[in-house]
Amino acid sequence: MKILLPALCLASLAFSQESHYSPQVKVRTLLKSDTTSDGARIAYPNAGHPEVSSLAVDIPPGAQTGWHRHPVPGYAFVLAGTLEIQDQDGTSRRFGPGAAFAEMVGKSHNGRCIGQDTVKLLVTFTGEQGKTFTLKDESHHDTK
Repeated sequence: MKILLPALCLASLAFSQESHYSPQVKVRTLLKSDTTSDGARIAYPNAGHPEVSSLAVDIPPGAQTGWHRHPVPGYAFVLAGTLEIQDQDGTSRRFGPGAAFAEMVGKSHNGRCIGQDTVKLLVTFTGEQGKTFTLKDESHHDTK
């Protein structure tokens, strides 16, 4: 199992957006990556009518998302709690408060809350109007 540090620690310092704002505005990079959380390259969808969706997701202690996959890119930021994501290959990754990651695309996975604090996520998907950004995967069973 991999334990991932907040993306702020991993962000490239060579390219900074901070200089594009006035000195009073504080900007910090949360995620700068060309791969998803499982190492696959990020690919943008060819959408006829692009749409961005942002969600606040709460996962209570012991609860799971259920097995699902995303047909489009998504980006998550952990506000609170510890999230463990298991992918279809059995690999698990944990993300704690302050961590940011790009969701897996086209690969089944299950997220669950680890510990006593509710996982609180801010998730943004870049998809297409009228099309779902999450698909339930009936072929997997919750393993934990």
